[in-house]
Amino acid sequence: MPFSRAVRPPTVPGDVVFAPKDLMNGPGPCRDVAPRWRWVQIRLGGGWRAAELTTWRRHHGSTAWVALVRWGSGGADRGWVLYDPAVLQPAPEPAAPWPGRARVRPGPQGLRPDGAVQRPGSTSGRP
Repeated sequence: MPFSRAVRPPTVPGDVVFAPKDLMNGPGPCRDVAPRWRWVQIRLGGGWRAAELTTWRRHHGSTAWVALVRWGSGGADRGWVLYDPAVLQPAPEPAAPWPGRARVRPGPQGLRPDGAVQRPGSTSGRP
């Protein structure tokens, strides 16, 4: 098919490793944990991509953690990957404040940060 694409992008050495099916379908229960950090970057196809981490999973009897990540909007742009801090990392914090974050404004003259009124000439900060 000329317009179809591979289910998973081609991997190169140093990319994330997709979890093997025998690990995902192993015997016993698994433990799902909500992520402590949600936005991550993964190394895939030889470069870094932004991704959303939705679930951590560890199967009974296994020491390996796997993570469910989504790096695109298509159904094939997600998968369970083995955790390796070299290829799955929290996304870096932006240098600038988020657009929706309120700026801290200085209060009116004579008001302390707790809302109490300071008397003129008082240096103690007490009303």
